[in-house]
Amino acid sequence: MVKKQHSETGKKDREALGWHRPVMLAVGGSDSCAGAGIQADLLTAHALGVRCLTAIACLTSQTDNAFFALMSVPAGHIRRQIQDMIAHYPVKMVKVGALGTAKTVKAVAESLAGKSVPIVVDPVLGSSAAGSFSGQGLVDAYHEHLLNQTWLLTPNEAELARLGGLDAIFSAGTRYVLVTGGDTQQPVERLYSPQGMIKAFPHEKIPKTLHGTGCRFATAVTAYLMRGENMPNAIDKAIAFVQKEIRRQGVEDEKLLAAVADTKKDSSG
Repeated sequence: MVKKQHSETGKKDREALGWHRPVMLAVGGSDSCAGAGIQADLLTAHALGVRCLTAIACLTSQTDNAFFALMSVPAGHIRRQIQDMIAHYPVKMVKVGALGTAKTVKAVAESLAGKSVPIVVDPVLGSSAAGSFSGQGLVDAYHEHLLNQTWLLTPNEAELARLGGLDAIFSAGTRYVLVTGGDTQQPVERLYSPQGMIKAFPHEKIPKTLHGTGCRFATAVTAYLMRGENMPNAIDKAIAFVQKEIRRQGVEDEKLLAAVADTKKDSSG
C-alpha cells in the first residue's frame, strides 16, 4: 500500500513538472530581453504543450530594437549540455537556433552526430535588430558540419541566399527546407524537398513586427510535429500561432503605452 502511494505521488510529481508532455531539446542563444532565442523557445513550447529542455550555445545582450553583444559558450560545455540532456531524457526532436560562431556550429554538430532524433535548424545568421553578425566562416561551418544532419531547415530569404540557395543546401544533405516569408510584402512560406516545392503557404500580412518571430515559428513547427501533425498541418498551425502572438503583443503594447500616458498625465497634474 505504501509502495503504491509512493508510485502515485511520483507520477503526480512528474506530471506537475511536465514530463507527461513530449520532450524537445532547444539549442541556441540566450536573448537578454527574452523576445527571441532560448527564451522564445521555452515560451512557445510550453504554450503548445511540449516540454523544452535547453542547451545554451551563446549569450547575447540585446533589446527588441538593438543588438549589443554576443559571447560564445565554451565548446566543451555546449557538448556537455547536449549529451547530458539526450542521455537522461526522452528527447523526441531537437531545434537548433542561433549559434554565433563556426566553432559553436562544429561543437553542436559533433554532439548531435549519430543521434536518432530529427533536427530542425533555424539558421540564424544575424539579429532582426542588428542585421548580420556572422562572416563567411559561419556559413561554411553550416555546410561542413550541420546541414548534412538537418531534417528541416527554416531560413528566411536572406539566410537562404547566404547559404547558397536550395541546390547547395540539398547537396549538403538537408532533407527539407521551409523558406519563411512572413517579413515580405506578400507573405508566403514555401516547403521544398530535393525534388522541388511541396507546398506554398500564403497568409495574411499583419502590420506589426515582433522580435523573435523566426524563433517562435521554427519552434512552433517543431512542437506541432511532435504532437503528431503532418508537415503541412504543422506549418499551417505554426503560422496561425505566430500571427496570434503578433496580435496579442500589439494589444499589450497599446495597453502599456496607454498606462505610461496615464502615469505622465497624473504626475503632471
